[in-house]
Order: sequence, then structure tokens, then C-alpha cells
Amino acid sequence: MTSVGPGGSGGGVAPCVTTDDCPLGPNACVSRTCTAGVCGLEPVPANTPLGTQATGDCHRDVCDGAGEVQSVVDDEDLPDDHNECTTDSCDGGNVVHDAGEPGTVCATGVCNDMGMCVDCNVGADCPGTDDECQQRTCDMETCGVEFTAAQSALAIQVAGDCHELVCDGQGATSSIVDDTDVPIDFNDCTDDVCDMGNKSNPPLSSGTPCGTSGLCDGNGSCVGCISANDCPGTDDFCKQRTCTNNVCGFNFTPSNTALPQQNPGDCQLLVCNGGGAVQSVAANNDPLIDGNQCTDDLCNGGMPSNPPVAPGSMCNQNGGSVCSVGGQCVQCNVAANCPQPSQPCKVASCLNNTCGLDNASPGTVCGVPSCANGTQQNADTCDANGACLDGGTTLCAPYVCGPMACTSSCLGDGGCSSGNTCDVVLNVCTNGPKCTDYCNIIQANCSSVNQQYTSPASCVAVCAEIPKGTLGDGSGNTLGCRINHATFAASDPVTHCTHGGPGGDGACGSNCTGFCTVALEVCTGNNQQWGSMSACMTDCAAFATTPKYSTNVVSGNSFACRLYHLTQAAVDPGVHCGHIAANSPTCF
Repeated sequence: MTSVGPGGSGGGVAPCVTTDDCPLGPNACVSRTCTAGVCGLEPVPANTPLGTQATGDCHRDVCDGAGEVQSVVDDEDLPDDHNECTTDSCDGGNVVHDAGEPGTVCATGVCNDMGMCVDCNVGADCPGTDDECQQRTCDMETCGVEFTAAQSALAIQVAGDCHELVCDGQGATSSIVDDTDVPIDFNDCTDDVCDMGNKSNPPLSSGTPCGTSGLCDGNGSCVGCISANDCPGTDDFCKQRTCTNNVCGFNFTPSNTALPQQNPGDCQLLVCNGGGAVQSVAANNDPLIDGNQCTDDLCNGGMPSNPPVAPGSMCNQNGGSVCSVGGQCVQCNVAANCPQPSQPCKVASCLNNTCGLDNASPGTVCGVPSCANGTQQNADTCDANGACLDGGTTLCAPYVCGPMACTSSCLGDGGCSSGNTCDVVLNVCTNGPKCTDYCNIIQANCSSVNQQYTSPASCVAVCAEIPKGTLGDGSGNTLGCRINHATFAASDPVTHCTHGGPGGDGACGSNCTGFCTVALEVCTGNNQQWGSMSACMTDCAAFATTPKYSTNVVSGNSFACRLYHLTQAAVDPGVHCGHIAANSPTCF
């Protein structure tokens, strides 16, 4: 602190009661002091801004901490040149006025690329509209109009009016005679004519072909016929052509009228069907008797025939007992037609319609299985040589023993052996964390913006692929860790829902570890996206980590979008596996 005299600096000590009794310093960066009744001066702290500033010069006046004023760069102190076509900014303390976006609307027109307000940059900036006969122009940033040459035809015309719409060379349209623009009425029986701009459709002469197979009647109508001979087809015993009111038709011989010419002895009678066609109906001829118990003697469909009876029908000819597919009396068609042996590993056989004896197929059960005291006595089975082999025993744990065999899944804890409980949603026995508990807890505690699974089915499908761990896990990519954090989410869902979710979010393993573990199990075969854990982890590390994962993030190039689609792929891999890849068509 520096003391000053009554007249300012130097000249003795100035007495004071308050700082208001002391003289001002040389500038605003020096403040007055009154200490022990003596005036003094001390510098204002560094970077203290001055009360009065020059605006828009990209600088700010501050104190340097030594009692002097200094100017420092302030790129927030923006200039304003009051020009609609420039953008005002600061660059390291320098005032910058860059030209704005060309085409921006301004007071007298639009901005050009030099930052000036002009009439136009292109014709479309000018007032009015373009059409086929006039187009707006912009020449040297000044609006104008260009007219299409006179007699230029318009693209859209009135078809068939014997005229043509053209430009008049002054921006308007006019109509001129065009006798080639004939009035087409799409009538085969009229002509299409223009005569000096007048249109007409006079009828063609009678008998002129029209349509597919019609004739003109001379009055402009296309009719089917003028006489019966004009009609298509030919006359025969069952039909005769007619022409009534210019419409072709037929007179049909009554139904079931027999034709004069027949083929006797073929089990058929040729008759008219009443619609002009000939049909064959069965006649009451005698069938051909062939003396075979395994064939029928029929007049079948108008033809004498001896078709085989149903295979397996009883017979007693030629030493046989059943009818074959081909209509012969044989010993057997299938092994069931033959006597069955008493040995458990022998079976009847039928080869070429002859009965025999074969070994039962290897693995055929020859001794019924049983289960007691947690141990299954497996079924005895036949070997390839017809002998019955002991099936041995199997321990049931972690499942319990059923009446005949060990169970392979559970519906409740009663289906599991001691020390195990049933994970109901997976139908498996376990002595560790269960997906049933996990999905119930996280679906209850994590909803709305914190929701981790869209449905219980997707939760169960993902959970089935997560390493189980133990219920005491506080970290690591395990189901036990996720159950703990899903439980904590009841009081703090924002923090713990993603920790207990499919990714783990750094608390239950890294997001990429959780993601890749499930992806390699869910998306396989034709749906496979990565061939190894390392390849998946490499791509995953490049996925954007924002926004934070929830089931509301279904698109956008982020990890959250891909994790959402992975939870859906666990239920429907064919639709969603392609969405989780690095080049995802949905998460981009």
C-alpha cells in the first residue's frame, strides 16, 4: 500500500476517517485506502473488468493487478455492421464480418456470395412464376424475363380438338389449327377426322371388320354378326349357329340326345350335353370277369376294367392270405401281416411279399426303464445281433426321479433334488441365481425411461445367455451381480437400472463384455455378426456411448441402439441380429 499527501501523490501524509476522505488514484485500477487514519492507494486485483467498456471491438479492459489498465481479447464481445448479408464474429480479438449464406432473403431481395443484398442470384429468386412460354432470368444480379419463341408447342395439349396450343413469343399462349390432331373416339366403326379445325367421327360402311371378331353395322356400331354365317365356329349335330339382333348364338340339341354314330361295346354312350358339346356316359355293359380274388370286375368310367382291390384285403389263392398292391394274392405286404416272434429282439419281416425273421433295430427297448432313490435304471436295448443289453444307471441330480426315469426339466421346486430350486422361466434346476427372480425384479423396478427390457420374454431370452455367478456377486459379468443392482434400483433406478441391465454398464462387467457375450450366443448361423469375442469387442469399443441405454433408444448410431436390438434379437434373431452390427441399417 502506498500513502499519499493531501494534494495527491507525495507532499505529506493525508489524514482520513474513511476512504471517501482520500484522493482518487490515477485510474480505475487503483483503489483508495484509509488505514490507521492515513490515506493510501493499492492496485485492484488482476482481471477485474472496468465498469465502462467499448462494445463490439472483440476486447475487454481489465486491471493487470499492478494498478494499470490492459486490454485483453474477448471473442464474446461481438461486433455488428448492421448488414443482413454478413455474419459478425470475433477471431482471436480480430473483428470479422463474413458473407452469409447466399440466397438468404434480405431487405431488397437476396444475399449474394459477397455479403451484399441484390435483386437475385438465380432466376428463381425473382418475383412471379415460370411456365412454358416465359421464364424468369437473373442477369448480373438483376431480374428479367425470357420469352419462349413464337409457335413453340406446349407440352400439355387438348388431345383430339384439331388444334395445337403454342407460345405467342410474348409470354402468352394461343391456339392454331392442327388437322393432324384428330378426335379419336376409340370406336372401330367410325372414322376420326379434322377438316380445317373442325372435328367429326363419321360411321364406316356396313361389314367393315371391328373389335376382335365383329362387323360394323353402317351406323357406327360394332356388332357380332349380320347373318349366321358371319359367326365363328361350325355347325354339327349338337349345335347350330344363329344371328339374332346382330348377336351370334347357337341352337343346342336337347341334353342326352344320342348321336346317330356310336362305338358299340365300349361301356359308353355318346350324347349331346345340351350346351353344344358331346359327352360320354356310362352304358350298362357287362364287366370282364378275370377270376382273380384281388381285382374288381367293373365298367369303370365307361371302360371295362379289372382294378386291384385295396392292398391287405383277404384272399386264399396261390398259398397267399392278403392282396398286394399289384392285385396278387401273397403272404404279406408289410411285416404286420406276418406272425410276430416271441423273442424281444427279433421282429417279423416281409421281403418281396414273403414272411421272414430279422433282428430288431439296435436301440430297440427290450427292458422297461425305472427310477428310484434318485437313480435311474436305464432301458435295456437290443444290439445289432438280436441280443438284449443292460442299459446301466444314471444319477438324476439336479433333477428328481420320476416313475420311469429322471426328469429333464422342472415346473417347480418339487422337480429338483435337494439343494436345488427351479428357475421356472427356464425350466431348469439350479443352486445359484435364477432368471425368474432377475426378470421379476428388474421389470418391477426399472420402467419408463429406465426400462431395460420391452417384455418378460426378451428378459428371459437374454438372461439365459448371461454367466450365472453367485448371489453374493457385487461386480463382474454375472447374473448374481445384476440381481443385486436390479434390487438396488427400487430406491435409485437412475444409477442401478443400467447396472442390472443387459450390458452391466461398468458395474456388472463392461457394457461391451455384456453385449458381446449375449451377441455371440443369440446371433448364430445365418444371423452371425462376429466370428469371435475379440472381433465383437473391437467393434463395440467404437460405438458411441451416448445416449445412455434404455428401451426408448431404438435408432441412431450408438451402443444403446444396438443393445436394444440385441434384446429383441434374443427373441427374434432373424429380424434383429442384422441391426446390431457395426454397419447396422437401423443404428446409423
